[in-house]
Amino acid sequence: MNQEQLRSEVALSPVEWFLLNLPLMKRPGAKGKITQLDRSRSSHRATGPTTSYLKTRVRASRLYQAARILAIAELTRRLHQAYQQAYDKHAVDWVFPQNPAPQGNSSLFDDAYRDCLSKLGNATAPGLVQAASVIQISQTTGVDPTLFSVTWYEESRFRYFPENGRHGGGDADIGPGQLHPGTWDKAPYTSGLRNPFGTNRAVGQVFNGDPIENLLLSAYALDSRAGSRAKKAGLYKAGQVGGDGYQLRVSKFNKYAKGYDDFFNCLAGRGFKGP
Repeated sequence: MNQEQLRSEVALSPVEWFLLNLPLMKRPGAKGKITQLDRSRSSHRATGPTTSYLKTRVRASRLYQAARILAIAELTRRLHQAYQQAYDKHAVDWVFPQNPAPQGNSSLFDDAYRDCLSKLGNATAPGLVQAASVIQISQTTGVDPTLFSVTWYEESRFRYFPENGRHGGGDADIGPGQLHPGTWDKAPYTSGLRNPFGTNRAVGQVFNGDPIENLLLSAYALDSRAGSRAKKAGLYKAGQVGGDGYQLRVSKFNKYAKGYDDFFNCLAGRGFKGP
C-alpha cells in the first residue's frame, strides 16, 4: 500500500476536520455599536473573568475533548480497516524480508514459490503469504510444514480470519487453526501470547484475534501429540485414536503428504526451509 492510498484510508471527513481545528478558528468580531449600557457595565466589571465566561470555556473545552476522542476513534477504525486490507500484501515482507538463498544465489521468495508450485501434485496450493507463514512457523516451533499445511487447509482452507466452527460440545472452535478455547486458552499454552483467540467466541462469528499467534498455538498443539505425522493429524482433529473424524483426517494427510513434502523440499532447496 503506497502513501497516497494510506492517506485516503485515514482522511478526515469535513466534520472531523472542523472539530479537530475548532480551537484554531478565530471568533468573528462583534457587530454593531457598543451601547451606553454596555460601557457602563464594562466600567463596573471586575478585572477577572466572569462566572458565565468560565462556564462557557469549560463547556467548550469539554466539547472539544469529546470531539477529539470521537475523531481519534474514527481514525483508529479506519487504520484497522487499512491494516486488514494490506495484511496479505505486506505479510511476506515481514515474514521473509527477502531472505537470500545459500551459497550467495539470490532468490526472492515469490520467485521460489512460483517455481515450486508444480511440485504440489494433488495437494491444494497455499497462497504466497500462507506458504511463507507455514515456513516461518515451522522455523519457530519445529512443526513439520507438511503436517501443518494439511491441518491448516482442512481446518480453515488456509484463511487467516475464518468463521468460528462448531465444536463437539456445541461451543466454538476458533481461528485459522480452529482451536477449542476450553482446551487451549490457558497457561502454559498461551503463555507469552497476547491474543490468539480474540473476542468473537460464538459459532459463526469471524475470528478477530491475532492469526499468527493462533497458528503458532496450533503448531504447538500438533507437536504435543505422539506418533507419526499422520497420527498427529488425526489426533489434532479427533483428540483420540478412532474418535470422530480421526480416520478421515489421517486419510487426508496420506493423500496430500507427498505433494506438500515435494513443495516444501523445493522451497528448502531455494533457501526457504523449516527446522
